[in-house]
Amino acid sequence: MLYIRWFTDIHNPPGEYMQDGLLVDQKAYKAQILNALDFVVADSQKAAPHWIIDGGDHIDTTADAEIDRALHHETQNRLRALYERLIEIAGNHDVRHPVLDAHTQFNFQAGGKIIAHDDATIIVWGASVEPQGLVGDGPGSHNRKYYEASPIQVAWLKDALAAAAPAKPVLLFTHIPLDTNAFSEPLDINEQNNPFRSHYRNGQDIRDMINASGRKVFVFSGHRHVNRNSVCCDIPMFTMDRLLRTEEKSDDRRKGMNYADIRVGNGQLVYERFGAKPARFELVL
Repeated sequence: MLYIRWFTDIHNPPGEYMQDGLLVDQKAYKAQILNALDFVVADSQKAAPHWIIDGGDHIDTTADAEIDRALHHETQNRLRALYERLIEIAGNHDVRHPVLDAHTQFNFQAGGKIIAHDDATIIVWGASVEPQGLVGDGPGSHNRKYYEASPIQVAWLKDALAAAAPAKPVLLFTHIPLDTNAFSEPLDINEQNNPFRSHYRNGQDIRDMINASGRKVFVFSGHRHVNRNSVCCDIPMFTMDRLLRTEEKSDDRRKGMNYADIRVGNGQLVYERFGAKPARFELVL
């Protein structure tokens, strides 16, 4: 039986930062984030899954590349104990500064990775997470932001699906979700004004390509900071909240930790989420 541990969106912040000329102290908040990370690292070591998938956004990015570099190193040092089984996807917060190459300076998966297992095929898709259309930080700027996987990246995913064993399920891990949930159930006014800040703008093309592949694909994503599962265009999709939420937002964004185990074998996929909003789904393959 294939066993995967999955977590996403660590968002390790700086201990303090300047805002409007004032020093903001968030060392206590940072300590909570790092304690949660230390817990999931230790628990993952004990659980001993075949693979550990980290869905991206290691840091709360800043305007200073050197601060971000230090945050990346601090996070990687804590993850290092998992390196033998860990696969890391870069998130949009991880790639803000061009001088920081997430794939060579740190441990993020470049492009994509395919793992063939007796019970399933794992595809870790490192598609583009750089925001497009974002000009300045003025009012309404985020209403123009969107994400889009490049034609080369979509072609790579098409080839990866074609290479997957037809009789086995495919577990596809991304940072940016592929579904349309921000259109039907926006989390806030920002998503209502611009759903493409939360999903790939060419998601429909990607979903059509997945369906045309003839493979049974399950998609696991972060980015939106919400615990939701849905079926979009006949594709089961799971989105998980950040590793630690320190405030109560809503029923699917509860205060607490979030991480999950995924097991595939004996004709079923079992998805079990732990922490703030525990859930278990048993899906027949």
